[in-house]
Amino acid sequence: MYAREQATQVTVFVYSAPEEPRKHTARYWDDAALVVVDRLPTDPLVPPTRAPTRRPTSTPAPTATATLTPPPTATSTLTPIPPSPTTPPFSTICLQAFDDLNGNTRWDTQAEPALAGVTFSLSSTRGISEIVYTSGGFTEPHCLANFPAGDYHLSIEPPAGYEATTARQWQLALSAGSCVEVDFGSRRIEAQALPASRQESATVEPIAWVALAVVVGVIVVFLRRRRRAF
Repeated sequence: MYAREQATQVTVFVYSAPEEPRKHTARYWDDAALVVVDRLPTDPLVPPTRAPTRRPTSTPAPTATATLTPPPTATSTLTPIPPSPTTPPFSTICLQAFDDLNGNTRWDTQAEPALAGVTFSLSSTRGISEIVYTSGGFTEPHCLANFPAGDYHLSIEPPAGYEATTARQWQLALSAGSCVEVDFGSRRIEAQALPASRQESATVEPIAWVALAVVVGVIVVFLRRRRRAF
């Protein structure tokens, strides 16, 4: 149908014509539309094209897609190892005993041999027990190692029949990583010559004893013979 507006409002009445009308049977239009066009067609008998009614289309709900989340990768953390404290290097003491033949307090390595029987005693105030070493005469120099830095006392005793030509008491101040060499010399004690007066008395004394023995023997023989005569 067509209608031409003559006011600001348009009222549309719809009705139905059922094939079997009955009482209390009401019918309503559920699908009815009022289309307003800007311009009427030229032929008023040609009905306008009715716009299709748009029915709501149900949009399917999106399907939930399971997303696998990879587990977090364990990252190894390298913990730096602190450097170990540096240990100071130890010190060494080398001992040498020699026969100081010429008595010059120096070791003449080409002419003076090593000497056996020399006793070295090393002690310290750092709580280190006393170390005693006796020279063998063929294994020298003998080195004592692994001593911490500090002050040490060395006492030396020559063998029997020898006298020291170098110091017998040593104070050693060891620094870290140092090496101290100790050369100890001693020589044989020679018999001293007696004075001339003592030499003469030493010669006369045996002769006097022999003469006295002879005199005593003569007297004994004389007395025995005299007894026999009577």
